[in-house]
Amino acid sequence: DGETSTPTGKTYASSLDVVGHEMTHGVTEHTAGLEYLGQSGALNESYSDLMGYIISGAS
Repeated sequence: DGETSTPTGKTYASSLDVVGHEMTHGVTEHTAGLEYLGQSGALNESYSDLMGYIISGAS
């Protein structure tokens, strides 16, 4: 619901890194064909982590 706060007081829905992370999951799901299981699931998660970090640093 976006109402839970991060340690910095922002809601998760307004944290750019979280939004970037979740958007990357959507892109990966529809383009990469990775099954979210085992090593391919770990790759999916790491791509999303990295993109969330990159997106948050760009602002």
